[in-house]
Amino acid sequence: MKNYSIIKKLQYAFILIMFFLVVTNHASALLENPTAQTIQLTQADIQPGISNAENNLNNVATNPEVGYKDNMEIEEIIGKIIKTVLSIVGILFLILIIVSGLQWMTAGGNEDTINKAKARLKNATYGLAIVLMAYALTMFITLWLMDKTKFN
Repeated sequence: MKNYSIIKKLQYAFILIMFFLVVTNHASALLENPTAQTIQLTQADIQPGISNAENNLNNVATNPEVGYKDNMEIEEIIGKIIKTVLSIVGILFLILIIVSGLQWMTAGGNEDTINKAKARLKNATYGLAIVLMAYALTMFITLWLMDKTKFN
């Protein structure tokens, strides 16, 4: 339980340090340039941006090649689902690697904890490698299927 409380303390310290850095960075930016918050805009300043946005919206509304594609093929849908799932699993393995490294660093010489962290780190690395290979294979197969099923 002692190692658990150390990890919790490190997490709280990290969160406090990050909060402090964000707050001081924002405060120092305001002190360096206090007039940045009080910029006055006129209609002449805003009009070019509004007309540009209107042109872009008209382009999207009238051009069928631009915007949301509602007729995706089944290969694209399956490929996107698989890539999304593999991305989430890859992020989980990356988090496992970070947690294992933290556990190893905070083991305090306890061989049992170090061995558990090493085993988890090794298994998470293998899992991440498998997910990356599966992601690459999925991208290759998806692109190959989409290329082969085009009716030109």
